[in-house]
Amino acid sequence: MTPGELRQLRFSSRCRSSTKADVISDKIEKPVFKHAGSWVFTDLDGTLLDHHDYSWHAAEAALSLLKESGIPVIINTSKTRAEVAELQAKLAPGMPYIIENGAAAIVPNDCCLIADSTELKPDFASRVKVFGIPRETILRTLEPMKTRFDFTGFSELSVDELVDVTQLQPAQAAMALQREYSEPLIWRDGEEQLQELTRQLAEQGLSVTQGGRFAHIAGPADKGAAMRWLVKAAVKIPKLVIALGDSDNDRPMLEQADWPVVVRTPAHTPLIIDHPNCLTTELTGPAGWNAAIHSLLQSH
Repeated sequence: MTPGELRQLRFSSRCRSSTKADVISDKIEKPVFKHAGSWVFTDLDGTLLDHHDYSWHAAEAALSLLKESGIPVIINTSKTRAEVAELQAKLAPGMPYIIENGAAAIVPNDCCLIADSTELKPDFASRVKVFGIPRETILRTLEPMKTRFDFTGFSELSVDELVDVTQLQPAQAAMALQREYSEPLIWRDGEEQLQELTRQLAEQGLSVTQGGRFAHIAGPADKGAAMRWLVKAAVKIPKLVIALGDSDNDRPMLEQADWPVVVRTPAHTPLIIDHPNCLTTELTGPAGWNAAIHSLLQSH
């Protein structure tokens, strides 16, 4: 990594109590991570995947570095199992992954990171730990609220309509509609109304989290709790955990990591995370992801 690239990542005052923003120096005195025994958890849209075209190519160098270093990459996303299974085979084959904002952890049968557990239930070629509640329950709860708030749920969209909203390819959009534990909303009301919806849903045991594009309705699960469960279920507990995300639904994951990275996004201002080790990238999306991983693994 060149000095110029290193300067694209900074310790941000948005991430911690200190008001000082320190630029990472051109020389790192020692590697932040020992290569053995570290895990990387990552969000997808707007983080590892570009916000506009969903490409990860700007992060390929860092992904290769992690593979060479023996550091697993574990996807932790709002996407569905159908969406992630395809991406996981390309980005992190054989690794566990977390879907629908922490609603379930999927452990492939050939995964050697996670120990056998009675909490993991067999499901085709994987084992699954469910944290969320069925989507049908969520839809029943939302139905009477359609007269009080202005929103459209994914369950109401056709593949073509979702393509128009997201610019996904039709095959990807079809997989995005295959939700099991959550319901993303296209929200048209204001922030005050969203807070009121959040309050009303909380009374019925549901949560609202804001992603990069949609408000996600789900049960009492989040990315942080699912990440914590996987770490505790490991055959060998990782020594250090890095987590990368860009939106409010990534907050629980970022707050519980040893080294959280807020990846800058064109969709909104960077998250403020109260964590002494938090980093915020200067570059956006996969380019920022790439710079962060290189910088954290860089040794002098």
